Amino acid sequence: LCNENEIGFKITLNEDNQFVFQLYAGVDRSYEQINNPYVIFSPEFDNVVSTNYIDSVKTWKNVTLVAGEEKSDGESSTDTIRDIYVEGFASGIERREIFTDANNITSSIDGGTLTADQYYAQLRKSGIDTLIDNTYINAFEGEVDPNRMYVYGVDYYIGDIVQVANEYGQEGQAYISEFIMSSDENGTTAYPTFKSIEKGVYET
Repeated sequence: LCNENEIGFKITLNEDNQFVFQLYAGVDRSYEQINNPYVIFSPEFDNVVSTNYIDSVKTWKNVTLVAGEEKSDGESSTDTIRDIYVEGFASGIERREIFTDANNITSSIDGGTLTADQYYAQLRKSGIDTLIDNTYINAFEGEVDPNRMYVYGVDYYIGDIVQVANEYGQEGQAYISEFIMSSDENGTTAYPTFKSIEKGVYET
């Protein structure tokens, strides 16, 4: 559910040794909005030390065939049939297909039976999860100057949407999906991962 809705979560330990579960959604700080101060990482502002741009369709799938639970065909004690649900609409040369084994999703629950609509809704959810896990990869990874212009934890946070550009002129909105900070005798380094929100998101 978090992946589908681009919501983050974290589990921390409080002073009473209890686990605390929190959901959080990032703030849009890109050029696409006017309510929050912009946060831009770009060589133009000299706050990007190095970047690695990834653009890959290797794992990208846009159609999945979801096979439901195995059921008797009603004619033999050994032969079985499975309902097949198709999620995604691409066709022809644009179609990139993957199989989803949803045999673990059953039409029986708590002593009752799901309606056909309820059952296919669960198959569809399984198919959507598969496509979300196999999206178009379009992301920036790199090192930023943690003290120039913007400070993590003050000006922006993990999950926020920021404006990102690299030395090759590639620019766009991206959300901060990961942030690693390291300190040693040479100083502090910061390694964020920026994930594009213009590509790679499966839209239901």
